Amino acid sequence: PKYPSINDIHINDDDRECDIDLRPYAHTAPYSVQETCSLERAYNAFRTLGCRLLIVVNRYNQCVGTITRKDLAPESLDHHIKDD
Repeated sequence: PKYPSINDIHINDDDRECDIDLRPYAHTAPYSVQETCSLERAYNAFRTLGCRLLIVVNRYNQCVGTITRKDLAPESLDHHIKDD
């Protein structure tokens, strides 16, 4: 499909103050892992649960990041391991 260019979209000040309710499109109870969980546990969660992403939470259960399938791909892991 052909989408309009970002330059063709004009948003006025009133529109900028509006809220969008994304709850109908969001998973209300996503799978999550603690930020201290092992790579093996995150990988196994993807393999067994079939999820698209994992929410990473801290000890207060606040979101601190996400892990996607792409993050656990061998190429991505090699890149991150070599950088450390």
